[in-house]
Amino acid sequence: MEINVHDIVKFSSVNQLYDQTTIPAWVAHSPAATSYGVVRRAPITKQLVPIGLRGNARHERHGTAIDKQYILEIITPYSLIEQLAHFKNNRFYSLLNDIRHKFDPYTIKWGATGSVGFELATGIQVTSITSDLDLLICLEVIDEVLLHEISNLLADSRITIDPQIEIPGVGAFLLKDYLMNKESGFILRTFYGPQLCKIKEGSIQLFL
Repeated sequence: MEINVHDIVKFSSVNQLYDQTTIPAWVAHSPAATSYGVVRRAPITKQLVPIGLRGNARHERHGTAIDKQYILEIITPYSLIEQLAHFKNNRFYSLLNDIRHKFDPYTIKWGATGSVGFELATGIQVTSITSDLDLLICLEVIDEVLLHEISNLLADSRITIDPQIEIPGVGAFLLKDYLMNKESGFILRTFYGPQLCKIKEGSIQLFL
């Protein structure tokens, strides 16, 4: 069972969560939190998968964990785009479809995360008219030209798009942060916390 950051996992009961004695009261009243969690960027140890629960309000967020044995389904951000035709009734469908056509010539592996991805994966409405679109873009190697091209392709969107670049086995960084701070250093999100880094000769190097 492969599980990665940003995957959405389905379970049958909050009683299966690792720290059930400290679960906030609002969880019981949130359809999203009682059945689904989003995998957090933290190590998986002793079969425990770190997940985040989301409630009905923006401030209702809770970090916990669940044993792999209780996971019923894993929904990846990438699978949502592969099955995009199933979401034609969602108001973000048109935008996501436009992005898919723009990305097709580049064979980019990408998916939807955040509130939009959660809504598509679960069928539970969690977006609002002010929701941004969070994208996860997976690159096996750093291509600085491609990073600029991706930014240009998304620049004319009618809503705010926040792309995050994931480098498997290394970490992730916000594309906007990279473009603004690539000379002075941008933040790489890793399993062990944020690190200030730069790109040199096609690879990510940490500032010492």
